Amino acid sequence: MTRICWRWLRWLLRGFALVLLFTPWYINVEQDYLGPAFLIAGFDGLTLGLEAIMRAGHVLLAALAVMIVLWALALVLIPAPAVRPKKKPKGKVAPDSRPKKRPKQVASNDDDRITPTL
Repeated sequence: MTRICWRWLRWLLRGFALVLLFTPWYINVEQDYLGPAFLIAGFDGLTLGLEAIMRAGHVLLAALAVMIVLWALALVLIPAPAVRPKKKPKGKVAPDSRPKKRPKQVASNDDDRITPTL
């Protein structure tokens, strides 16, 4: 999905996806099971109230902040690829740009020929 985007937007969208999918947080306070932080924050917000979102939300916001800093550093430190103009093939002419040849007009019979008179 990000192939058609600009380089900076492609990296930003991929970074957001990576942070959302791979930032873990504890599912329950008493257990050691981990899950994606955005799912934990959303589920806590639906079941326990809006204040409970920050249990996993602070970790998610910190990971997003780190990702944005790394994204900005990558844009500054990694040079943009050079854009090269398309080369025209040598010796070949496009079919539309060739001059059109006029067909030779040949007389079909003797009456159509012009004969010089003095």
